[in-house]
Amino acid sequence: MFASFNLSDAIFQPLAAQQRWGAREQAASVTRNNVLLDVSLAYLELVRAAQDVAIVVEVRDRMSELARITGAY
Repeated sequence: MFASFNLSDAIFQPLAAQQRWGAREQAASVTRNNVLLDVSLAYLELVRAAQDVAIVVEVRDRMSELARITGAY
């Protein structure tokens, strides 16, 4: 019976497996961070749109008041 064991495989296979695992964790972290970035940017766009609406409503109200005052004059 003959058995051949490569010492470098015994040493480096666990290290390689650990590095592959770390790479997968980092890939998952990148994906999670990209999703968080997309959500944050969408939220900021929503806030900007809400501010735009608030500005338009305030301008409309002020213009209505100006028209009322001008008409009363």
